[in-house]
Amino acid sequence: MKVLQITPEAPGRMSGGQRVVLQSLLSLKGCAESVDYAGPEIKDEWIKSQYDRIYELAPARNPILVLAILLHGQTNKRYYSWKKCRIPFHDYDYVFLEFTKMDFVVKDVRNGNSRVKIMTRIHNIEADYSKADYQAKRGIKRLAVKLLAERQEKRVVRYSDKLLFLTKKDARRCHELYGVSKRRGMIIPVCIEKPETRKNETRIMDRNHGVNILLTGSLWFGPNLEGMKWFLDRVLPLIHCDCRVVIAGSRPDRDFKTKCRTAGVQVIDSPKEISSYFYECDLFAIPIFDGAGMKVKFAEALSYGKAIVTTSFGAAGYDTGEHVWIADDEKSFADAVDSYAGLSEKEKQKISEAAEKEYHSKYSMESSIARYQKLFQK
Repeated sequence: MKVLQITPEAPGRMSGGQRVVLQSLLSLKGCAESVDYAGPEIKDEWIKSQYDRIYELAPARNPILVLAILLHGQTNKRYYSWKKCRIPFHDYDYVFLEFTKMDFVVKDVRNGNSRVKIMTRIHNIEADYSKADYQAKRGIKRLAVKLLAERQEKRVVRYSDKLLFLTKKDARRCHELYGVSKRRGMIIPVCIEKPETRKNETRIMDRNHGVNILLTGSLWFGPNLEGMKWFLDRVLPLIHCDCRVVIAGSRPDRDFKTKCRTAGVQVIDSPKEISSYFYECDLFAIPIFDGAGMKVKFAEALSYGKAIVTTSFGAAGYDTGEHVWIADDEKSFADAVDSYAGLSEKEKQKISEAAEKEYHSKYSMESSIARYQKLFQK
């Protein structure tokens, strides 16, 4: 079986989207004879070596070309690079598409060869995701994406033979918007690689504090940023236990950095690696109320055996147990932190073990490969 994976975002380990694309690659490798790639440049050499053949799609940088792409009804700067790429679709059994943004891809694949099957992994319902992103932080680019997202997504869904959803909620929403039959869908949640054994023993967080709380996320993404501001303004003042808060995320703006300093919170600007912070934190917080999809950072926290306090939205798609506190208002969120701080060391260790067990059984790469094998056997 030969598979061609096509994606607007390269596989990697720095963002949630990259890690879900990487999950697809490693899972496909467990099922297929060969996996080829078409998409942006891959920075990680090991990940690049996992593919048999790579079709690299370069972005348009000329403003005139970017405008021309918009006039074609597209928002992906790699549109022209794709059009110049001559891929023999008939060589493949499956085209595996990431996201529902590249409608021009499914159209070309379907027109070029009716035999090849198209599987699409739906990371988010883009029609909803783009609206939330635009409402949180307006701009011309975000407006263009919002206006075009639903049309593009509808075409991708229509041309796909199989749709892989992260959550049941996304599957229901796709049915509401586009009338998708349940038989065409399958739920495969976010799964990630097991963390590497800690190599650096240098302390980053101060162990003199009672509870070290970690928050992570892309700070350019509106719902993440608004959720963290809510935590700083409304939750942190209500926490009674001795704690230290660290926020590690990409591209925080100057205003947010100032807000963190005022609140006595350390912000790590675009860290090169995040594992050190996970190893040293006691409690992982996910204060988010909007957006779409399934939060990769939840699975990441489980893989490190961390207790989690989150909103209902942050826990979407996950099974929750004794290792998770769900809190949708500021008092409940603060109370959850205080509750964790009041536990004995034995109780905290039990929570850590439950989190790791949950990760291995449902959100590990081994469990993902098993799901993909089942999918292709069908």
